[in-house]
Amino acid sequence: MNRKVISINIKSRIDGERGIPKLPVKQATVSIKGVGDDHNNYRYNRKKNTLDRAVLLYTLDKLDELKQEGWDLNIGDLGENITLNIPYNELIVGKQIKIGDLLIEVTEECKPCNNLSVLPCVGKERINEFIITMKGRRGMYAKVLQEGTIRVEDSVSYNAH
Repeated sequence: MNRKVISINIKSRIDGERGIPKLPVKQATVSIKGVGDDHNNYRYNRKKNTLDRAVLLYTLDKLDELKQEGWDLNIGDLGENITLNIPYNELIVGKQIKIGDLLIEVTEECKPCNNLSVLPCVGKERINEFIITMKGRRGMYAKVLQEGTIRVEDSVSYNAH
């Protein structure tokens, strides 16, 4: 498998809007606070801007699985900052991932929430079904151990620690 970055996704703060869907960019600088000028309202306001949730990771295989189940989702819809071409089951808490000169560590699972109802394929009508569907496959948060710039197509490797 060619482990690489498929997409980098951000959404700047816009009053009255949720942080999803995020839109693709070709590259971004990742600091200990997050990816570029991406804004995560939940992390900032509810989680006191914890650095353990600086980056949300998702994988192409899991997105494809959801599409096969009938969910019309695009990259960035789930709020992920970095979409990776790695197996989802390799996103394990404590694993260190190297992307270009960036080093991150997977910290915790992202839990599905009602904000996902803003997605056209979900809506208020199907949000409860979608939350159940997403349990255990909503993505994983990571903290930044070494800041850096990442680009689409950057290779992904794992650090031994």
